[in-house]
Amino acid sequence: MMETEILPTDWRISSLETLTKVISSGKSKRNKKHGTYPVYGSTGIIGFTEFPEYEGEAILVARVGANAGRINVVSGKYGVTDNTLLIRLSDNCSLSFIWRLLEAKRLNNLVFGSGQPLITGSQLKSLELKIPEIIEQDLIATVLNDVDELLEGLHKLTAKKYDLKLAVMHQLLTGKKRLLGFSEEWKKNTLGKIGYTYGGLSGKTKSDFGVGNSKYVTFMNLMTNIIIDCNTFDKVKVSSAENQNKVLCGDLLFNGSSETPQELALCSILTEDVSDLFLNSFCFGFRLFDKSKIDGLFLSYYMRGYPGRELIKLLAQGSTRYNISKKAFLKTSVLLPHKNEQVAIAKILLDIDKELIKVKSLVDKTKNIKKALIQELLTGKTRLIKLGKIDA
Repeated sequence: MMETEILPTDWRISSLETLTKVISSGKSKRNKKHGTYPVYGSTGIIGFTEFPEYEGEAILVARVGANAGRINVVSGKYGVTDNTLLIRLSDNCSLSFIWRLLEAKRLNNLVFGSGQPLITGSQLKSLELKIPEIIEQDLIATVLNDVDELLEGLHKLTAKKYDLKLAVMHQLLTGKKRLLGFSEEWKKNTLGKIGYTYGGLSGKTKSDFGVGNSKYVTFMNLMTNIIIDCNTFDKVKVSSAENQNKVLCGDLLFNGSSETPQELALCSILTEDVSDLFLNSFCFGFRLFDKSKIDGLFLSYYMRGYPGRELIKLLAQGSTRYNISKKAFLKTSVLLPHKNEQVAIAKILLDIDKELIKVKSLVDKTKNIKKALIQELLTGKTRLIKLGKIDA
């Protein structure tokens, strides 16, 4: 049996229609080039007008098209097109709180129609919402708004650190900026002189994957990580009689195909000893001849950074899907500093990546906190106020 949610005694269930002054389609015309006030459509601001039809706070819901069910909150003076529903709330409702409730309802689930996706005002009017008193509505909205502000700040910090990483990569991996204590001239080498390539798994069928005692590096593991994540390997069945290439610590791994040249031959490095590890068939490995002369982590950053991306652009073959010739790959020249400078540059970039990981982890934790708060606060399971008094 499913557990029935118990509504707090001082909450009520109301239809959205009883909480609003109006729910109707917009009627404004837009002008893309001229006008002082924004005109909102299903995708957000789509134009401007000199003669706004509406003023004050409102919730907008995209009515038709691919964005049907999408929610916007607006204020001030503005226009609204007829493909968007406008919701004006009564005075005893917090706009921010009702907006949160509607988001939690996932209005896109109400959309119907195959040729032209649609959501109607009648559907919105009949929605049943759990409503506390206005003071608790405001408190809940404030808490969720504060979490959103924190998330926005973390997203900005992530973007700032990522931009810093790109700038530092461009400067250090091209030799435009040298680290203190390094002045030795960078030397050109072909990739074929510093290592050799090998292929991924071959001759496998669908039944071989997801079972067995061996592991393999997935396509996405390689694409999303500069250092291979050893916690996300998948299983594969490989017998001792098979002639398959194992991935060893220090190997560089590349994806051999992609939908865009920019994502072709992205490089990752395996930095741990992992027994019976193989590579998926859509990728290829690169093993250094002499690790005392080349730092694999540096080369991974180099191939993902500006110099490597420019080289791969020239090697990309295809139109709808791009591939790379391993023969041409090995003939490609790279300009590299002395091993000691490689190590120093890689350490700086790795430290920046570690900071990015910390911030992204904090973003994920904050998102989980927000989900929990939505579940607890919007259902009355956790109360911010009781009998008119804020709980201690």
